[in-house]
Amino acid sequence: MSLFDAKFLARACDGQWLSGPPASPVSGFCFDTRELKPGDLFIAIKTDSRDGHDFLEDAREKGALAALVQEGRLSSSLPQLIVDDSLVGFRSIAAAYRQGWSFPVIAVTGSCGKTTVKDLLSLLLGGEPTVQATLGNLNNLIGVPSTLLSIDEASCCFAVVEAGISEPGEMEKLAETIQADTVIFTAIGPAHLEGLINVDTIASEKSKLSEPSSTKRVYMGPTWAPYNANVFGGKGVLLEEKDSLDSLWSYRRILEDGITRLVVQGPGGIESYKIDSVGKGSASNAALAISVARDNGVSAEEVARRLSSWKPSGMRGEWRSYRSARVYIDCYNANPLSMSDALDAFKDACEPGRARLFVIGSMEELGAHSAEWHEQLGREISIVEEDYVRLIGDGAESVLKGMKLSGKSLVNTVIIQNVEALQPLLSGFCGDVFLKGSRRYRLETAIGFLERESCSEGVSC
Repeated sequence: MSLFDAKFLARACDGQWLSGPPASPVSGFCFDTRELKPGDLFIAIKTDSRDGHDFLEDAREKGALAALVQEGRLSSSLPQLIVDDSLVGFRSIAAAYRQGWSFPVIAVTGSCGKTTVKDLLSLLLGGEPTVQATLGNLNNLIGVPSTLLSIDEASCCFAVVEAGISEPGEMEKLAETIQADTVIFTAIGPAHLEGLINVDTIASEKSKLSEPSSTKRVYMGPTWAPYNANVFGGKGVLLEEKDSLDSLWSYRRILEDGITRLVVQGPGGIESYKIDSVGKGSASNAALAISVARDNGVSAEEVARRLSSWKPSGMRGEWRSYRSARVYIDCYNANPLSMSDALDAFKDACEPGRARLFVIGSMEELGAHSAEWHEQLGREISIVEEDYVRLIGDGAESVLKGMKLSGKSLVNTVIIQNVEALQPLLSGFCGDVFLKGSRRYRLETAIGFLERESCSEGVSC
């Protein structure tokens, strides 16, 4: 565990101590008093809905040693480090801490696949405690400095940091904080369009993660091909899926009994790996993680061994088996690209002849063109007349419209208002179930309707 003394903190954020510094170094950082631990520095962040300065006494009572503030409160006896902006000061402290590291820092961003690549790469590089990474998806202007300041520099050999944005200007701030040695760009596509407008803007903003002078290597997934020349001066490694395998880290995926064999062109020739997942997105994610691990000194044999133990994290392309059904759960978030990848993976893994149920939640934050993206989804979804489809959310009507316009059978397609409406169908369903949508729809709760049921005799499963 790293300790941060008062002089370092003040120097890092160009702050001044009000009424003197704390007597002891702080051991952690927290911006929510409900999660604060004794020894923490409380970060008083002011937003439109909440002012952290109102909780200084609460922080003191719970064991905070001091607070980072932009408004001094003499009414509190808690030592306060005053800066112009608490969040900017927080990032400055994280950046100063990161500058002292001698181990590589790898940053991951993209429209989807960030957390999967981060988790998989962390495993391939050796896992904790020598590899320390973003917990969950703490990838924004608060999450990134929180991640960096939680890393124990004494035991860490690699830091893997996830970076996500929803508005222009955010990535530049994250890049200055992370100062990545290596940057990975996963898939690029429409996401957070309310703030980022279109895919070209997304690519332009995300590419800023590789602009700090510290960055020496850049890896990009196949969907970055249109932007390759404009990222990292065109010197990054673009991983492409192609049969010829004629470029470094190009790859080919081969489906074998519900798993994917990934054949890649490594630095010494052809390498082969197996991953317990299918679909174009999964293959691209795995290829990125493999290439970065190999280029950081992990042998092909060790990568293959570690890869054999990998499973997707919860609700991110995860298969679960129940007494009457198999369920593909990808309910953490949804955008057009991740939806397409998930449908592709589901289709490839479904068993021929089994009934299929598609539960599709709407995709959030697509801005003014949301209806068009949902209509396109309806046009592209691959179903047969026997499939069941249930649509939920603000974009359901547009998905249905796209299905109609593309001539799909709608005999078993229904718009539902909530997850509970799935119970009558799921309680007796035998087959494969697809669950994907944005978080607000809680689609994963539908699996509760399956757990207590089993197929009756005479029903083919």
